[in-house]
Amino acid sequence: MIFLKNHGDTETAVKNLEDARDALKIYDIIYGRRLIEDGFGDPLHNPAVPDIIVVPIKGIIYTTSTAKIAEHGGLSDDDRHVACFVSNPKLKKTQYTNPVSTTQVAPTILRALGLNERELQGVQIENTPVLPGF
Repeated sequence: MIFLKNHGDTETAVKNLEDARDALKIYDIIYGRRLIEDGFGDPLHNPAVPDIIVVPIKGIIYTTSTAKIAEHGGLSDDDRHVACFVSNPKLKKTQYTNPVSTTQVAPTILRALGLNERELQGVQIENTPVLPGF
């Protein structure tokens, strides 16, 4: 993720990234209107949204560390599609195949503990539902 001090530098930065695409092992560059269309948000209206998202070729990790061998999170299917298993004797065996979000895990745990999941700011702001079956 690249956050620029001047949003007006986005096109220049993208051109420089495109010029170095092979050397930097870049698979995709997401910026501009596509950030909004892909659901990341608008950096012009939300400071938490980067101006540019660089997606490296699978297996590439950008770091200066000599010890790092793995990364968490990302934009690949392997990073974004995760299995979720819940076990509790009070639950009946059910399989859901509809997409869910990892943001639903925290409110689901709170509800399972008998706590109010609406106490989480993220749940309030995004109206995050608990996982199906709870």
